[in-house]
Amino acid sequence: MSSPDPDPATAAPSRAVADCKVFVGGLHPLTTAETLCGYFGRRFGEVIDAVVMIDRATGRSRGFGFVTFREAADAASAIEASATAKKQAAEAAEKKKKTKSGGDDEGGGGGGEDDDDDSNVDVLTAAPTRVEPLEVDGKVVDAKLASSSSRGGENANANASSADAARADAAAKRLFVGGLTRETTEDSMREVRSHSHWSPYDRVGVVNADP
Repeated sequence: MSSPDPDPATAAPSRAVADCKVFVGGLHPLTTAETLCGYFGRRFGEVIDAVVMIDRATGRSRGFGFVTFREAADAASAIEASATAKKQAAEAAEKKKKTKSGGDDEGGGGGGEDDDDDSNVDVLTAAPTRVEPLEVDGKVVDAKLASSSSRGGENANANASSADAARADAAAKRLFVGGLTRETTEDSMREVRSHSHWSPYDRVGVVNADP
């Protein structure tokens, strides 16, 4: 007895999830996972998951996230579009910079090259193959394959944020006490701790410094 055909709506991605997951950097601080899902879904294909990474200490966006497509081909299209648009923008900026400098015009024989450059700028701008940049919430974002190295970076950033949060928590529990005499010891400070208004402090230490 043959097994029934899988439901297309719940079918597994055509390739490994790693090939369908895209890293998206340069996000607007207010961009949400829903916004990412909607933008990439409309432009490139069905998105099955989207997430914006949040800083645990501040609760704010860390400026990047991940989008997972159902089809690896759609993820590849998003990555290619991002790279192509970025390259075209860089080329256009470089040609514009050369045109404004006017150095070739003063050189006499360089006029023909300038004309060629201007022609290239016109072709690049007007060509139907020009790729629109990936713009989400008014900000151009960068899309790359979420490789193991980028996921490692994500984990490293998460660990760093956790460490920062731990240091901030420790700093919040630290109390500076000035005006102590040189005879002050940790034991005497611990005696002070026995008073009710010091009770939240589990440990007391004295830092000695040479005058």
